[in-house]
Amino acid sequence: MVIQDYLANLPASHTYKEMFEALWPGQDITKGFMLQVTENAPDPRTIKTHIPLSLLLPTLLDTCKVVCVARNPKDTVVSYFKHWRWMKDSQRSLESYVQYFVEDELAYGPY
Repeated sequence: MVIQDYLANLPASHTYKEMFEALWPGQDITKGFMLQVTENAPDPRTIKTHIPLSLLLPTLLDTCKVVCVARNPKDTVVSYFKHWRWMKDSQRSLESYVQYFVEDELAYGPY
C-alpha cells in the first residue's frame, strides 16, 4: 500500500496510533512513533529534521545523502526574537536577546 493513497482515504477520526497500526502491522509504536515511521517508510526516503548533526547517527554521512540548509545567524536571531516576543509578550530589547543568542543561553540551541 502506498502511504499517500492510505492517507488520502483516511477518515478524520483516525488517530496516529490507528494510522500507524494500519500502515505497519506488527510494529511497536511504543518504540517511538517517528522513528518507526522513518524506519518503515519505503525507499527512497526523505527525512527532514531540526536535530543538530552532532545528535544524529555517527555513520549518517557514510550511508546517506545529507543536505544541510542553513540560515544567516542574523536572520535567525531576528526571526527567533520576533517569535519569542509574540509568544511571551515581552518587552525585552533585541540587543539583550542577541546577547543571549551569542552566549548560547536560549532554548532550542545551540545555533
